[in-house]
Amino acid sequence: MKTSEILFTLTRTLWSPKKLLKSSVLRNTIVLLGGDASARIISLVALTITVRSLGTASFGVLVLAETYAKLLDRIFTFQSWAALIRFGSMALGEGKPDEFRGYIRLGYTLDCLSAITGAAVAYFVAPAVGGLMGWSDEIVIACRLYSFLILFNATGTSTGILRLTDNFSMLAVQRFTYSLIRIAGVMTVTLYHGGLISFLLAWLLSECAGYIFLNLCAQYVISKNGWGSWWSSTSRLPKKPFITFAIWTNVTSTIDIPVKFLDVFFVSYFVSVDATGIYKIFQQVSHVLKKPTEPLIQVLYPHFSNMNVHSRPRHLLRSALKAVLALALVAFATATVLSASSPIWLPQIFGPVFRKYVLEFTIFMLVQAYAVAVTPLSPLIVARGLVRENFLIQAAANTAFLLCIWILGSKFGFVGVISAIGVHAFISSSLRLLMINKNFNSGDRAV
Repeated sequence: MKTSEILFTLTRTLWSPKKLLKSSVLRNTIVLLGGDASARIISLVALTITVRSLGTASFGVLVLAETYAKLLDRIFTFQSWAALIRFGSMALGEGKPDEFRGYIRLGYTLDCLSAITGAAVAYFVAPAVGGLMGWSDEIVIACRLYSFLILFNATGTSTGILRLTDNFSMLAVQRFTYSLIRIAGVMTVTLYHGGLISFLLAWLLSECAGYIFLNLCAQYVISKNGWGSWWSSTSRLPKKPFITFAIWTNVTSTIDIPVKFLDVFFVSYFVSVDATGIYKIFQQVSHVLKKPTEPLIQVLYPHFSNMNVHSRPRHLLRSALKAVLALALVAFATATVLSASSPIWLPQIFGPVFRKYVLEFTIFMLVQAYAVAVTPLSPLIVARGLVRENFLIQAAANTAFLLCIWILGSKFGFVGVISAIGVHAFISSSLRLLMINKNFNSGDRAV
């Protein structure tokens, strides 16, 4: 498909209300958005209470601990959900339920092994990381406590099962439930005048409870669909393709660590621990832009995979381009409104200190708006089977990010870190567009 054809199909079908309303992508996205929006509102209230109670310094410690645990979790936790969707959809489509049970067993095995390994490594390397970053003993202890989160995040296969079977309402309920537990914990700690460790435990336990709930939902779906006794499946699986796909998607996810997690560490290193707390608030507010796209991406990947299996490249590309343009319109409009009004509401909600960071907040929101707009490009590439190519794109973009953040962060502090994030988003999206154009013009469907 030529570039001119791509643009034509995009403009011709972009605003088709009847098709949109009938679309399973839109329907499932709305379900997830409903749960995610309510969960985010509750979580934002919990965050505000935490910041007001602890102050930016202690809150910065909590942010570093949470980021550290999720960084190690990202490194060691396999993305088994992606492999389950890809190979599980094929097994079910070919009428092989026992083979699907085998993939469930293989996925859970990878989940459990990676969770145990990740938690152990996170706990024992915390002092070394703290020494490298110049952290206090308080930060190291907080990081070790939060490392227990990784043990409970053996949820990749469960997530894949819920997405593959269109049980997105359960994912929405899971997010809402976990946010309720968090705010209940935070309010209890506030009532009893708890300190940093008490708030940390409230955050930690709420996330662990959310992971447990997610696994229970998946087991219910497995039982309901007659896939029980998956642990005793005797199906002779071609394990190598599944594991290879899981490894590559995990490596691709891991290579994205710099822009996902290290920005927080660089803020603490180049600016201060207090600034880390302020930066976390920026991130949380930007979730107004970013988080609505997460349900969309969760829905788009299995949708794109199914379209790719049924040899519908023109429809596949059209769906992706429509998503990019729609997200761009919404994201930049929202970012503009939030940035223009930030001198009023930002210090009122989070504290007077935020008056000094209005410029940084504005730049951050515009960068995030661009990053949000181009997010559908990644699941499109993965659905086409271009996992290795996606990895190379991420590697190039993140290498540029690390170079930019070290140079710009050391010279310009906050603004330098944010600018490096913008460089990453531009490079990764440009390379993905080039890859997509090459892949679709070749006329070969990747498998």
